[in-house]
Amino acid sequence: MATLEGRFGRYGVRLYELARGIDNREVVPDRPTQSISAEDTFELDVLLAEMEPMIRRLAEHTWTASRKESRIPRTVVLKLKTSEFKILTRSHTPGSPPASCEELTNIALSLRERVGLSPQQRFHLVGVGMSNFCDSDLRMRPLSRLFSPSGSGFQFKSLLVFGPAPEDW
Repeated sequence: MATLEGRFGRYGVRLYELARGIDNREVVPDRPTQSISAEDTFELDVLLAEMEPMIRRLAEHTWTASRKESRIPRTVVLKLKTSEFKILTRSHTPGSPPASCEELTNIALSLRERVGLSPQQRFHLVGVGMSNFCDSDLRMRPLSRLFSPSGSGFQFKSLLVFGPAPEDW
C-alpha cells in the first residue's frame, strides 16, 4: 500500500481497497439508464462491408430495449473492436431522437462510413447503442431565431431547446 500511496497519493489507498473488493459506497440499483446497447462478438473476424445484417439485428435489439425506457435516447453509437482488440466508437446525435427502428438502423449503418480504416481491416466485435437520454415530455423544437454576424451582414441561426411544449405552459 505504501508504494501505491507514494505514487498516487491518497488515491493510492483507494486503489488498494478497490483491488481487494473493499468498497463501502451505497449501492443505488435504480439509477436512470445512461445507455442501451447490444453487441456481438464474432468467432471469426469480419470485414466492415460484411456487417450490415449484424448491425440491423443489433439495432432491432437496441430499439426494443429503448422502448422500455421512460426517457428517450438521442445519440446513436456504433462500437467496433478490431482484430487487434482496438476499440473504436462512432456516434451521431440527430436533430431529433430516432423515431423508429428503421431510423436507428440507418444511422448506425451510416456510421460505418466514418470508421476510416482500410477496407481489409477485420473486426472482432460490433455493437449498436443509444445514449444521451432526455425526458419523454421534453421535445426538441425551435424556440427562436438568433442573428449572428457574417461577412455580409447577418445570418439566422436556430436555437433548439428542450422544455415543455407551449401548450403545456
